[in-house]
Parts: sequence; C-alpha cells; structure tokens
Amino acid sequence: MVLVVSMERITIGGSPQSILSHRMHISDQKSAEGGSIAYIDHAAVSVIKCRGADVQEEDVSILIKTLKPGRRDETSMKNLISGYTVGLKKLQPCLKRQG
Repeated sequence: MVLVVSMERITIGGSPQSILSHRMHISDQKSAEGGSIAYIDHAAVSVIKCRGADVQEEDVSILIKTLKPGRRDETSMKNLISGYTVGLKKLQPCLKRQG
C-alpha cells in the first residue's frame, strides 16, 4: 500500500490544520482554499463543512497520505486533495441518509 485515503465524520469546527497536526504530528504545513485544506509534501487534509437542513450534525474530513513516497511534492498533494474534495462534495456526504 502506497496511498491512503480516508474519510470520517468529525465534530463541527475541526480544522484541517489541527487534524494534520494531531494525526501526523506536523506543525509546519501550508493552507489553501480559505483554510479548508492543509497539506505538506506527503499528506493533506480537507474539511467539508456540513450546515443547513437535512445534514448530519458533523463535518466531513478527508485525509490523504503517501506511505512510501517516491517523490515528495507539495503542489501535487494540494491538487490531489482539492480534486478529491470537489468530487466528494458532488456526492453530498453531509446529507442524512435514510437507513
């Protein structure tokens, strides 16, 4: 396994920067898209804010990390998390699902 992509529901108000710091123990990171993305050369986190009627009571967090990077690249990691987040938003992950 070289690439890990995970999604989870988090408490409203969690930031990508705090998630990346906590999960990867990284404090020197960059932000993009108004702070909704935090990234470094081998990992990135985004948060989709869930607000309004018919949504879950949590936000959605996406974590992408490479375990055995052949080449570390901040720009590629930023582009990957940005694209993945846009695609996930189209699936409306915040909506409550009828069980």
